[in-house]
Amino acid sequence: MVQLEKNKETINKFLEAGLHFGHQVSRWNPKNKKYIFGEKNGIHIIDVSQTTEHLNTALAFLEEASKKGDILFVGTKKQAQDIIKDVARSAGMPYVISRWPGGLLTNYNVVKARIRKMDDILKAFTDGIENRTKKELVLMKKELKKLERLFGGLRVMDKRPVALFVIDAKYEINAVREAKKLGIPVVAILDTNADPDLIDYIIPGNDDAIKSIKLICEYVKEVVVPRTGMPDEISFEQIDEEIQRMTEKVQKKQQIETVVEEDNKPQTIRVKMNEIDQDEKVAVPEIKVEVKKEAKKTEEKVKIKAKAEKVIEDKVVKAPAQKKTVAKPVEKKA
Repeated sequence: MVQLEKNKETINKFLEAGLHFGHQVSRWNPKNKKYIFGEKNGIHIIDVSQTTEHLNTALAFLEEASKKGDILFVGTKKQAQDIIKDVARSAGMPYVISRWPGGLLTNYNVVKARIRKMDDILKAFTDGIENRTKKELVLMKKELKKLERLFGGLRVMDKRPVALFVIDAKYEINAVREAKKLGIPVVAILDTNADPDLIDYIIPGNDDAIKSIKLICEYVKEVVVPRTGMPDEISFEQIDEEIQRMTEKVQKKQQIETVVEEDNKPQTIRVKMNEIDQDEKVAVPEIKVEVKKEAKKTEEKVKIKAKAEKVIEDKVVKAPAQKKTVAKPVEKKA
């Protein structure tokens, strides 16, 4: 268990990370008065000595909570996204970094169905997409990308979390309210503009600076008991390669079918067959049989036509020549 001592070294570490900077005086929430040390140039200064005490309490709670279930990490602000993702994935915990999906906690069954759909689409790509058209694959990829953006960090969560760790309680107010409605404890970095009454475990500090967010998250990372079985991130580059491979296969197959229809020559077709992948060689015998049948039919038609033409020619040659009648000139009477 990490226990920070309230000494000069800890205070200096907080100050270097900019953890003591609050918001402008005009934007403060009066309920935070007890956490404010003073003001300078119109900016509130947070009392980092209190930050040490509250941080120790929050870390102790997170350590125990991580032994009981999932801790949901929430940080959709641009400067917090990568940090939250790194901490959550290293601990094997769920996270939300794109935007808060409404009803994630209060209507979890619906959200869980969306997560299952995302897993089904992903499974379709990994298991094989042999019988799908390029249009279907592109639409599947588009839907998967949308679902991954919203629910990609929640694939590991099979039930409601036991706690929330939030960066910027005011910015993530929807997540905080849903948690409060269900009685789920919330741990959050509390800046001077947020409402402390909504937070169960407060960490007074700057929730906008990357350095301060990273410092607090490093402490959290040390105490959270890691879980195994975190799924790999979805690789859309690999999906693009799979779609391209299937497109090329279909194009080759179409070229072969075109040759079969136009040429009707088994020898030409046999040469083309060698260019097909091993998977497509199963269909070769059937194509050959059909081609031979078509060729045979065509040959018979040609023979019948030739025979008919010969019969007609013979009739014309052997037919008796018709006598030509010449009109006699009419004699004129004198």
